[in-house]
Amino acid sequence: MIVRRANRTAAAALVAAPLVVVLVHLAKTTPWLALAYGASLLLVVALANVYRLRLQRALAAERSRSRVDALTNAPNRYALAEALSAEQSRIRRGGRTAAICFLDLDRFKKVNDTYGYPAGDALLVDVYERLRGELRASDLLFRWGGEEFVVLAPQVEGDELVEFAERLRLLLAGRPFWIDGQPRTITASVGAVLLDGGRTADAALERAGRLVKRAKLARNTAVVDSERPQPSSPARRPREDDRRVERYLAAR
Repeated sequence: MIVRRANRTAAAALVAAPLVVVLVHLAKTTPWLALAYGASLLLVVALANVYRLRLQRALAAERSRSRVDALTNAPNRYALAEALSAEQSRIRRGGRTAAICFLDLDRFKKVNDTYGYPAGDALLVDVYERLRGELRASDLLFRWGGEEFVVLAPQVEGDELVEFAERLRLLLAGRPFWIDGQPRTITASVGAVLLDGGRTADAALERAGRLVKRAKLARNTAVVDSERPQPSSPARRPREDDRRVERYLAAR
């Protein structure tokens, strides 16, 4: 930062030096012309500063838009990547682990086919708003794409993961959504893993994505990471000898 400022100062000095020489010369020979020339320079500098500020604001707005889903206004997968990186850095400095939960709405295609795409879009907005309203202030909710969302929940450890994943599932299934003027029960399958210092954020996210596919087979359930022992819970754990799951994953 200091080097950049020094470079900008040096560049400004190189540009300003000849102008100052011209001003001094005009002041000695034609004072009124020097005054007009100086005023013109000040106007040019002021206009350049206005345009610079406008450009900075436009770039900042564009960066913000590129990290927000246009439909739901949820942070998107680019914002998720930044959040995962920051969270993993915090964990590696000695912080508690976090939960990564992948949510995939069940039978969402049927909603689009039956009620139309506008109804499907409205449902996605409603899902985001319900989850955002019920999650903790520290939890982060992202739209991954399509009918998929990702929750990054700091300060969640081993025994809490099953309970957290099941709570996410029940937040949607517990109350109906209004679609085309009628109450409709909407469920989601959930895949949950712990983010810790033992694997990269990308690997943890990929694992959660695979677990949500297992959850889809079990129909409206939550599947937690089998690599960590968990207490008994309504949430279903994946079984390595589940042939149906392996065939399903191989076909993806």
